[in-house]
Amino acid sequence: MNTSIEMNKKLRRSIQLQLFALILLLMGSKGAWATCTGGGQTIALSLPATVSVARDLPVGSLLTTWVQSSQTSNIWSCNWPNANYGVRAQTGPVATGNSGGTYSYGGVTYTVWNTNVQGVGIAVGRNLIFTAQTCTYKGGWTGWGSTANSWAGLACGGPGYAASGTAGAQVQVALVKTSSQAQSGLISGIAVQLAPIDNNATQTQLANSYTINVQINALACTTPDVLVPLGTHSPNEMASVGAGTTPVSFTVKLNNCPGGATVSGTQAGMIHGVQYRIDPVTTVVNSAQSVVALNSGSSASGVGVQLLNSAGTAAFPLSSWQTLSGFSGSADGNYTVPLSARYYRTGTISAGTANSSMTFTMQYL
Repeated sequence: MNTSIEMNKKLRRSIQLQLFALILLLMGSKGAWATCTGGGQTIALSLPATVSVARDLPVGSLLTTWVQSSQTSNIWSCNWPNANYGVRAQTGPVATGNSGGTYSYGGVTYTVWNTNVQGVGIAVGRNLIFTAQTCTYKGGWTGWGSTANSWAGLACGGPGYAASGTAGAQVQVALVKTSSQAQSGLISGIAVQLAPIDNNATQTQLANSYTINVQINALACTTPDVLVPLGTHSPNEMASVGAGTTPVSFTVKLNNCPGGATVSGTQAGMIHGVQYRIDPVTTVVNSAQSVVALNSGSSASGVGVQLLNSAGTAAFPLSSWQTLSGFSGSADGNYTVPLSARYYRTGTISAGTANSSMTFTMQYL
């Protein structure tokens, strides 16, 4: 019995010695890693709180001027005893994916990233520095470059490159049009992050996060549907092919067009101009005369519908962009597009219903 107790004591002593040796081993390995302090801040970039965008501005249009953070060379203080070191950057959650577009600024081509708001993207740049000078990089700011959606940047050193010093960075962002139509919405969150490198590992716990908070307002007029009653007619009113009934005047309304002002250095702030076009829904019977076929629900035959100018004296061109005259984007307003239409004989007429439709499309530029 006494022997058994003695063996247990020896076993406990052995375990204690092994644990102590393991703790010493872990403590010894820690010294091979770099140590950095600083960072961990959230910094708001001063983009405008609200950006008004003509809905159909061309893709690639600049929606804000470039906004930069302060140029700070000592965000982090580091001791790199024997490891790869430097600074890295990556886009934040605001950048949801590559839009496929780029934007060139200051001699640098930047990737434009999609955001959560359709048609509005963000370009993100970074400028990096660290002061250690024990490798081919001899200090100084790297100059601007595009920011990727994974950690990448400026790294230096390896075994034998011991150093200590400071590391810093600067970021810049701008909003860019990315698709044919922009929508309204809020873009809010982290646009870009920066962090030091320790032993070739990004120290995300020391990352600085740069945020934006921008409400996008897509500018457009409202255009209600238009019903044009062409009336009831006798075949005698259209004595031969190419003859037509008396034109009926109508207008397409553009209501509640918002006014604004151009933001200097950008294409944002207002609607600069309006274009419109009218496309047939049914088959075009005579393109030169802008005559379209009746729809499938019509029972009449031998006639089509002709689209004319406001005076009813000439065919209005189908599927062709026209510029809205008299438009001013600097003030709220309502506008009209005056047109006319009539029945147009295309063959032997049989009585019945005669209906057709066309699509009116607007571009706000």
